[in-house]
Amino acid sequence: MNRKNIIGPDLNDRQLKVLYCVVKQYIENGKPVSSKQVLEYSNLDYSSATIRNDMRKLEFLNYIHQPHISAGRMPTDKGLRFYYESIEKLSSETKEESAEISLRRVAVIADIDRLLAGTTRLLASLTQCLVIAEKPDLEKLRVKHISISPVTEHYLNVTVITELGVTKNSAVNATFDYDELNEFEKRVNEIVVGKKIQEIKEGLRNVTFENDSWYSERFERLFHFMESVFENENFDRYEKYGLEYILGSDKLSVRDMVAIAKYVENSRRLEDLMTELINSNEEVALIGSEIGRNDLKSFSFLGSPYGNRHLKLGKVVVITPKIIEYERVLGYLRFGVNRLTEILSNR
Repeated sequence: MNRKNIIGPDLNDRQLKVLYCVVKQYIENGKPVSSKQVLEYSNLDYSSATIRNDMRKLEFLNYIHQPHISAGRMPTDKGLRFYYESIEKLSSETKEESAEISLRRVAVIADIDRLLAGTTRLLASLTQCLVIAEKPDLEKLRVKHISISPVTEHYLNVTVITELGVTKNSAVNATFDYDELNEFEKRVNEIVVGKKIQEIKEGLRNVTFENDSWYSERFERLFHFMESVFENENFDRYEKYGLEYILGSDKLSVRDMVAIAKYVENSRRLEDLMTELINSNEEVALIGSEIGRNDLKSFSFLGSPYGNRHLKLGKVVVITPKIIEYERVLGYLRFGVNRLTEILSNR
């Protein structure tokens, strides 16, 4: 949903520079920008009257607006989109040493859940924004091993380990003798190792017991055990961190803060939001009204996919007030997903 080529032929080079200066100064200072300030903070060698005329045109074209008659100008969502696309071509490599060192520390973590959690926390700290990382879709991953261990007399803890190190834990109501449990674990692994979870679930759904000559009580027990493990949908798809940074922003109202908190703290609403808005395998930027939800019009969503050599595995999304230093946030986001992809590609 990127809005490419949003700037049409109706603006000349000087007017583009004026617009860039207005948006940048507003982002930095949070106050309406006057024509005098444009001349002070730019290298434009024109009269104040010329700059005022340019700003009137920019206002007419809905790139900026004037909150009241005696004030300077503020960017609209259209103006913020222009600014984002102006800085989008900046290098995807951030040169901040602290970020690189921190990501190297995260990279040694073998468990991908912990790797994503560490990356999410790091990016949230660097950007001072809310960061949400989508975990790889378990359905598409192959099983490497299943570990079964007794928790109580009647409950087992079952850990499914996939090819990328993504794990899924389930508590299953079942009773086994210790010797029988080892044999049962071996049998389960013989059946499922190397298969995608999606294939296993489809196979389980197609099994029937009526009039099957090969039916046995032992097989039915095995079937119901696997059904309990693989049909269990208790899986949190997202790592998220940084809500406190959003809640502490002076660029958002209390209503804005309540709105974003309702999405983040409700798994179903968050799933719907991420699926609807960030459903692309390419970098996505949605600014203000582009999000299409009135309660989120004060925010921007910047999303980028990560993966390995073979496929896209998920996406990382930075949620920020729409008045933000886009070059800094975008630089950190790209740096983070690029390093994440490198780490996963080398496994």
